[in-house]
Amino acid sequence: MSKAKSPKVNAVVSRRLSSSPATSDTLVVASPSRELPMEPVASVQTYSFLADALSKFHTAPEWIQALWLVMVPVTLVGLGFCLLQAVKEIAGMLVRRGERQGEPLYAIYRTADGRLMMYARGTVRELPSTELDDMPLPRPIQRH
Repeated sequence: MSKAKSPKVNAVVSRRLSSSPATSDTLVVASPSRELPMEPVASVQTYSFLADALSKFHTAPEWIQALWLVMVPVTLVGLGFCLLQAVKEIAGMLVRRGERQGEPLYAIYRTADGRLMMYARGTVRELPSTELDDMPLPRPIQRH
């Protein structure tokens, strides 16, 4: 058997639903002494990091502002220098790929006036042409 609800109960339930934050157009904040209506939020404001940083910059003391004005360009120049060094190292590794590494042990070269010179262990000496005439030349090294 169902009980019929009285008009007073219907009025109380209707009042509660109409003043509920979920169903009303305005929000109501309950305080111990009274209810305070709040305006509805038209749109949700998004957080802007740039606006926040500029606000903090403008409210900072002048010496902090000067420090920031110097620190940012110096940091960017330092970062650019580090990136340039990394690119140089990578390019150098690519160019040297497959080449022999190390210091030459000896070298024989001909000067502009036709003399033969030999570099060995950090010293240079002239070779008489008779020393080379008797020696067979080695075959060139084939690189694959």
